[in-house]
Amino acid sequence: MYDNIVSVINMMKKLISVCLVCFLAVCAASCANNGDSKTSTISETETVKSTVSETVTSTVSSTAESTSSAKTVFDKALLKKDSNGFLSYSDDGVSSEIGVDVSSYSGDVDWNGLYDKGVRFAIIRAGGRGYGDEGALYCDESLTYNLSAANAAGIDTGVYFFSQATSVDEAEEEADYVLSLIEGRAVSYVAYDFERIEDDEARTDSVNNEDIPSFAAAFCGKVSEKNYQPLIYLGSEEMSIYSSVTDIPLWVACYKGAPEITEQVRIWQYKKSVQLPEASGGADLNIMFKRNP
Repeated sequence: MYDNIVSVINMMKKLISVCLVCFLAVCAASCANNGDSKTSTISETETVKSTVSETVTSTVSSTAESTSSAKTVFDKALLKKDSNGFLSYSDDGVSSEIGVDVSSYSGDVDWNGLYDKGVRFAIIRAGGRGYGDEGALYCDESLTYNLSAANAAGIDTGVYFFSQATSVDEAEEEADYVLSLIEGRAVSYVAYDFERIEDDEARTDSVNNEDIPSFAAAFCGKVSEKNYQPLIYLGSEEMSIYSSVTDIPLWVACYKGAPEITEQVRIWQYKKSVQLPEASGGADLNIMFKRNP
């Protein structure tokens, strides 16, 4: 009987040993699987991070290329000033024309003399709106003479209107007024010129910058309907105000250095109120950029 008991005990020991071995094997396998899972997860995370990084880099690069392609390659070193102080520009993709803008304040203008000096375009004040409460529309008293004499001298002409609109309706009223002034005349460009009145009260003081682009779009829309080329006149510091208006060429005033020359910038006004023998009261100097085909 003792022998039988010993035999049973030995069998139980072997069974316990086998069970213990199996248990340890299962634990080891489980730990290995958990380790593989963690490694797999880390690997997948790194892959995702890499994919996201590549996507962001690609998107930024694409955006930069798109923005760059919208700009004209402009080398300031290629700007040339002639003996009369007029700027010109030329490279493989862009050429230029010399121009002036004038108003009745310019006095009697010798248009033939300006043509002889290389001036090929002129933007002439058509009129404006008073900045007082009544906001009366007025015509520049030299408009008729300047348009006729400039055209006779062989100079391409445009006009600008000094706006003090406080609504889209008023901007459209201004456009209709300008169109009535230039009807039947040889005019290529019509520019919308909204300016803040400094050092005085004006009817436009309460106009928000956010509203101005809608005024310009309304004015230029009316002009386009009559087949004139619209322009928006602005200072280089006001570029952000018109960032939502991308389909209307810009006439940019910048007197210290050159503004950012993009495809949208058609004319750069680089000198203000310059005294010329041909314009006793002074004229502003401009350069028009022409994209070569």
